[in-house]
Amino acid sequence: MNIPIGIATIVLALAHVPESRAERTRKLDVPGVLVLSAALLLLTYPLIQGREAGRPWWTWACFAAGAVAFTLFVALERAVDRRGGEPLVKLSLFAQRSFSLGIVLVIAVYALLTSYYLALSVSMQDGLGMSALGAGLVYAPAAVTFFVCGLLAGRLVPKYGRRVLEIGAVVLTAGYLTTAVVLLSGPRLTPLLVIPTLMLQSVGGGLLITPLLNTVLARVDPRSAGMASGALSTAQQVGAALGVAVVGAVFFHAFRTGAASGDKVHAAGHAFALTSLTACAVAALAALLVFLLPKTPPTKE
Repeated sequence: MNIPIGIATIVLALAHVPESRAERTRKLDVPGVLVLSAALLLLTYPLIQGREAGRPWWTWACFAAGAVAFTLFVALERAVDRRGGEPLVKLSLFAQRSFSLGIVLVIAVYALLTSYYLALSVSMQDGLGMSALGAGLVYAPAAVTFFVCGLLAGRLVPKYGRRVLEIGAVVLTAGYLTTAVVLLSGPRLTPLLVIPTLMLQSVGGGLLITPLLNTVLARVDPRSAGMASGALSTAQQVGAALGVAVVGAVFFHAFRTGAASGDKVHAAGHAFALTSLTACAVAALAALLVFLLPKTPPTKE
């Protein structure tokens, strides 16, 4: 399904995106690529596979080796920069509060997106016995809401700035909390019970997530925009892996424990409620980070 979307994107880019070229050709920091790739592999592989394997010793060994690899990457990039070379990532980027906060914010937000909808999908299919298509239709109202609010955010951010993201983060947190409260108050899990709360989440998500990357990149020197964008894209993938590992662990432990009693609907509802509480805590952290972003708009050169 991604192939026709990719082709359409290429055609539209050729037609509407203006050509731009760097002042000079940059050399690829091959050692940096190799060390960072190894560090990310050592971090994400045990996160993805460790839970199913029961968290054996090698998962912790990978985490330790990953920490060493990240330390080596930082030292390597500093050495390349001191020599006047072209590091894969300029560490000076992280000296900017907006960028360093933005990286953590992106990790937190994308940790929510992947893990939460994974838990919802399993709840609908394994808990309620719905088909994959049926579970997808449960998402549809929230997806439409997200799309509309994302378009609205594009119009509001130039006028109101960070305040739009603040409102989005608060509404997103409230949406997760509302889902948890509804499910813990007694009713059994049904699609109609959670669709309104999912739409509330999408109102916040559309206002927060859609303009998030542009907001973080707005203060980055245009000459470093590609590098910063790559770092943010990497943060999205790392956040997704972290979310599935942490939030997924909460959901699957509760669901399997409850399903052992034979009532999968109740087990799914309870597990999804706990997942919503966990997501609420992560969203609250994201909201705090949004409020810590610089208030003043970036200066135009």
